[in-house]
Amino acid sequence: MDSDENPHITFRGERVNFDSYLKYAYKDGSGWHFELIERSYNCKPSLDLDSSGNPHILSDIDLGYSSGPYVLKYYSGILNETPTVIQLPSCSAPPLDPDQDGLYEDVNGDTLFSFGDIRLFFEYYDVWIPANEPIECFDYDGNGFIGFGDVRALFWMWGT
Repeated sequence: MDSDENPHITFRGERVNFDSYLKYAYKDGSGWHFELIERSYNCKPSLDLDSSGNPHILSDIDLGYSSGPYVLKYYSGILNETPTVIQLPSCSAPPLDPDQDGLYEDVNGDTLFSFGDIRLFFEYYDVWIPANEPIECFDYDGNGFIGFGDVRALFWMWGT
């Protein structure tokens, strides 16, 4: 409940075709309002309201084949998500952003930005990364999508 005694909830739903989703809902004087937060196979959300009544939602996302990342949503006029990266296949740690510029150059998460990261990125840039990772974290050439230009850009980052 917010300070005006309006209820706020977050919940997991499932459609007939077994697509699952995470939603946030709140009620005010005009009725109930719903926002789609995340599509996933399964999730266990929790909700907290800050002192201004803004929602903060934490959820684990089950990707169906492994336990997924935690996703934190916060409010700044609309619900926003902090990007969450997950480990690539054959890696034991998620990618890292060593220089804190929003781009995850250490793709294999071993704390070193090396040629191995470029090779791993090349292996997964065309299908796996766009399907499983936040695009903005791996869009090294800044064109809004993942492609071979990002492989080149990552190589140039390593070489300079």
